[in-house]
Amino acid sequence: MPFTSLSYLLFFLPAVAIAHAVLLSLKARRLAVWLLLGSSLWFYASGRPEQGLLFLASIVVNWVIATRIGKATRDQPRLRWLWVGIVANVAFLSAFKYINFFFAQVSGLSGLALSLPNWPAPLGISFFTFAQIMYLTDCYQEMYSPVGLVDHATSTGMFPYIAAGPIVRIPEISEQFSEKHDRDARWDLAKRGLVRLGIGFAKKVLLGDSLVTIVNTGFAAPSSLSTYEAWIVAFVYTLQIYFDFSGYTDMAVGSAMLLGIRIPENFNNPYIAQSVSEFWQRWHMSLSNFITNYLYTPILRAQGRPTLKNSVIAVLIAMGLCGLWHGAAWTYVVWGIVHGVALGVNQYWRKSKRKLPPGVGWLLTLTFVTLALVLFRASSLPMAVKFFAAMLPHANLFGVGALTPLLQDLPSVAVRPILLLLVVIPFAVMQIYNAKGAAWAPRIPMSVKVVAYSLMIYMTLFLGGEPTSFVYFQF
Repeated sequence: MPFTSLSYLLFFLPAVAIAHAVLLSLKARRLAVWLLLGSSLWFYASGRPEQGLLFLASIVVNWVIATRIGKATRDQPRLRWLWVGIVANVAFLSAFKYINFFFAQVSGLSGLALSLPNWPAPLGISFFTFAQIMYLTDCYQEMYSPVGLVDHATSTGMFPYIAAGPIVRIPEISEQFSEKHDRDARWDLAKRGLVRLGIGFAKKVLLGDSLVTIVNTGFAAPSSLSTYEAWIVAFVYTLQIYFDFSGYTDMAVGSAMLLGIRIPENFNNPYIAQSVSEFWQRWHMSLSNFITNYLYTPILRAQGRPTLKNSVIAVLIAMGLCGLWHGAAWTYVVWGIVHGVALGVNQYWRKSKRKLPPGVGWLLTLTFVTLALVLFRASSLPMAVKFFAAMLPHANLFGVGALTPLLQDLPSVAVRPILLLLVVIPFAVMQIYNAKGAAWAPRIPMSVKVVAYSLMIYMTLFLGGEPTSFVYFQF
């Protein structure tokens, strides 16, 4: 059930949020948790019950292992159970996400015709598997105590973030089930959640989806693009994936707020970053946290002394695995390694203590991110090479033949975004200037924001076409 669907926005989410609020007002907190668990399982398994069973199996296995780690009194058994959990989770993820990729590589190298299993991967498998690996590791390090099965299942699979994150720390979610908030605090959080839901919806449907046709056309036939068009398409994709994924995250955060739950932020203006290192501190922050604390740091420690050389090796391995996490394709692996190389160069540059002129770091970072995303979007490495070739100066330098038909259709495509952004822009501007403390910017009452963003969602749902699927649902 997509976040942008009528069934989610007008029926499922309001019904669950209202029922949850009623149970909390009646002080039936455990029933409220059961409601979240039941609605999340229904959200997850509706249409594909077998995926729900696999998801439940993963939850139960990880809960048993976490309980064993918590009960063990000696380090050796605790470490043994941790490794059992890590291996089990990696095997579970690999069986569904990487087995076809592995078979294809073996077939290509050996010439053997191996039949591919083609098992459909459960929804959000990359996200809930990483969340549970984090949980087991945190329990082993005694950062948290194991939680009960119901709390574990609810925290792992809550519907606002199960499909595409953010990657959560399970105990930090379960702790909120017993928090006590008065009605005014819950109502204030719900109103802010509805506004956040509207902002995310606007990013995804009004902005991200309006760029899809340009991106798809450009990447479908890169050889037909002029140099100018290739750069335009690459930059447009940089915008599209940000609006799409950060829009999803805003809707996830907003949905959780409507349930009285606070989940991690995933974006912090990544395209203003002055370096690749800063970019990863602002982009997909929950994944960056996982890579830093659960991949990079252990790999660095395993090498002994934390020298600059060892740090670069660790970041290359960690980012290569990050690329593979995004998908079973060489394009993702190379994308991750390229980012690892850039982060290594960034480490050497910082050690030299040299500084770039103002703005140069930002321009280099944004250009690098845009070029790397060509690998992320291309269907194969040969296709990526063709796209990069189109970006180099060639005979057709400033032509617009490939994009002209799309530009001619833009007036009809853009009617909905332009119309509705008349609602969004004034509110966005006011919020920016309010944050900066501008005296002339009037503060907009929360009730007015709620009405405005609700109206925007309503108009888009009933006046617009079918929204596209979120980009990160494939991961």
